[in-house]
Amino acid sequence: MASMSYLQKHPKTDVYRVRRSIPEAARFAFQGRAVFLKTLGTKNLVEAKRLAFPVLAELQSKIDRALADYSDVKAEVGRREVFARSGFPWPFLDRV
Repeated sequence: MASMSYLQKHPKTDVYRVRRSIPEAARFAFQGRAVFLKTLGTKNLVEAKRLAFPVLAELQSKIDRALADYSDVKAEVGRREVFARSGFPWPFLDRV
């Protein structure tokens, strides 16, 4: 099987997990997190690859929806207002 760059083995438990960075514009949908991590609950690489696909598909769908929402709102208001409306405590709000 081909290598999957989103698969990562936990350094202590050797259990595989999905790790993916979240685009900055979509982070409000992920409580401000820059990285998405979800354990796959297996130490078997072949099984981890099989389990990763639905997780990655769902994650990509959520990112796509968040980016669409962001672009829709951004067209109406400025970036500063997008983060203010999201409820996400943006630490750099004054510098936006």
